[in-house]
Amino acid sequence: MSLSIFATIHPKPDCLIEARDAILGILSETRAEAGCQHFTLHRNVDSDTLHLTEIWDNRAAFDAHHGQAYTRAVFERYEHLLAAPVELTFMHPLA
Repeated sequence: MSLSIFATIHPKPDCLIEARDAILGILSETRAEAGCQHFTLHRNVDSDTLHLTEIWDNRAAFDAHHGQAYTRAVFERYEHLLAAPVELTFMHPLA
């Protein structure tokens, strides 16, 4: 069963562009990973909040993504760019 993830990212007010660019910089590599079915970045129309919608074959594929050097580098940058930790919601499709 595939695993869907909804990630909410809260950049500091002056860090939106840098936080956005950190994700945009890994889109092609992430989408090429084994097990990645969907990986799309969104910006909330009412705020400077970013959202990722992700679908992975399974939890192992998602965990492997987070083990990649480029993903770890984004989270290291986020230590200085975000107002709060990334919120992850894990879901399984029902229909």
